[in-house]
Amino acid sequence: MEDVKFYKTENKGEDILFIGGLGNRYSGDNIKWFVNRLRENSFRVHFAELKTDIRDFKKEYIDPVNKYAEALGDFLLIGHSLGGLVANFVKGARRVVYLSPWWGIYGEKLRTKAINMLPLLKHIKLRIQHIDYVREEVGKLVTDKDWGYIPTFVSFPFVSEVVTYQKKISVKGDYFVFTSLRDTIISLKAIGENANLNRIILFNGEHEFFSSDSREETFKELLKYLR
Repeated sequence: MEDVKFYKTENKGEDILFIGGLGNRYSGDNIKWFVNRLRENSFRVHFAELKTDIRDFKKEYIDPVNKYAEALGDFLLIGHSLGGLVANFVKGARRVVYLSPWWGIYGEKLRTKAINMLPLLKHIKLRIQHIDYVREEVGKLVTDKDWGYIPTFVSFPFVSEVVTYQKKISVKGDYFVFTSLRDTIISLKAIGENANLNRIILFNGEHEFFSSDSREETFKELLKYLR
């Protein structure tokens, strides 16, 4: 798989670069719902599909997205979860909307003891680090197809790179963060430490707003921050 795959809707409109999260696929049911709702509201969507395991965060995630973004000119940027971490290092966006950004590890997720041992484990390339959240934590409307895209395991180098870039976050410019207090996949504490309170918008749901049963209501709210 390519480091990042890009897909574009064919309609005219204001350009939005949307970076998906871990396991989000353009062919996924709920990603398609979100992309279509943006398209119906006169946005041309450029979806960046991240591969699920990497060794070099900058080379395999940041650089390809920045190269693509350079050709867009004036654009809005949306980053969900892992894509919300990548989005922090993308240049040129007029405004950034972070959706449940993965700026920190939640509680004991991804086995905190293993994370503390990353300096010793990061050279192990086997995909042996278990993804330890369950379907219900993603959202009530997650389909079998969408859940099937979530990797069961990732490698220690992947986790090491994610943790390294979580420590490099510096949220600046014109941005807003959408998050749910019920999210048990990403760290709410990390959002509170990196974003100004008046830039945080709460929604009802779990990790993926577009997989929650309140997604229409949240989408209407999101539109206010994209215009």
